[in-house]
Amino acid sequence: MLENQKIRPAQVIGPLGEPLTLDSLPPPSTTRWVVRRKAEVVAAVSGGLLTVDEACRSGSRKKTKV
Repeated sequence: MLENQKIRPAQVIGPLGEPLTLDSLPPPSTTRWVVRRKAEVVAAVSGGLLTVDEACRSGSRKKTKV
């Protein structure tokens, strides 16, 4: 995976084909995690925008098996 790389992309392609940046990800304070928001976080992790640990650290996001 891209976790070991020090260079991160500024944006990745989201689940609907739109560019995703760290600023466009759902905020950690989100209480209603619909499928689209979950898919955006998964796309960000898959694309190297953030790591799994970073995604889990930011508030209410938790590791689950997929």
